[in-house]
Amino acid sequence: MNEEVKNRNKKPKEKLKVIVRESEHKIKRMKEEFQQLSRRLLEDQERERNAIGRELHDEVGGYLTILGIYLSKMNKEPENKAWLQQFTQALEDMVQYVRSLSHSLYPVMLEKGDLLAALTSYIESYKRRTGIRVAFKHKGIEERLPQHLEAVVYRIIQEALTNVAKHSTAESVRVTVTRLKNEIKLLVDDDGRGFDVSKAMQAGGYGISSMKNRALFAGGRLDVESIPGRGTCVTSWLPINEKKTNNPPASQS
Repeated sequence: MNEEVKNRNKKPKEKLKVIVRESEHKIKRMKEEFQQLSRRLLEDQERERNAIGRELHDEVGGYLTILGIYLSKMNKEPENKAWLQQFTQALEDMVQYVRSLSHSLYPVMLEKGDLLAALTSYIESYKRRTGIRVAFKHKGIEERLPQHLEAVVYRIIQEALTNVAKHSTAESVRVTVTRLKNEIKLLVDDDGRGFDVSKAMQAGGYGISSMKNRALFAGGRLDVESIPGRGTCVTSWLPINEKKTNNPPASQS
């Protein structure tokens, strides 16, 4: 009889031990996954910094070289107004480029306005720069979202559109951002030449890893579908944490 009581008491303890072990394994696995994600995000940031450094070196360095040449010409031929005109044009081009680069690095509109204003401004600038037609549709993003979520949505769309301009040879692209009950769904769909997604992932190209990591870090997911000759579609679902929703920042003078 005492043996039966011992066995009955032993079973809950054994179950508890199993539950504890399983919980410890899950926690360990989650820690490892978080460390891997953090490492990938750091690698993405480093790649972005390297790309920025190359752009600054190549583009801004090139403008400065040209400006130096025009200054030298102006010094040698002060009566020739053509050099001043070319110098002024080159300076304006450089200022416009730096502004565009600055906007891509830090969307000021997210600080002064909201996600909708920031996306509208970026897309208008994108159409002027690339000549690609963009149909932008949105629903439910007139109110502020959590700051981290607004940044993730903006960056994913920015990366996807950059890929369209660089690689797709597309004539038009559709951008859709929809606020559902508990998540944001975004879609970037182009009519370009498409590509092999698995090969691009293996080669680390097209910024797919960066977009997926951003979505994953925000607790969501991102899919890329592409068929050679039939375009590419980037779709992402990002959860909304209402408790973190921001109020619009105070206007700055």
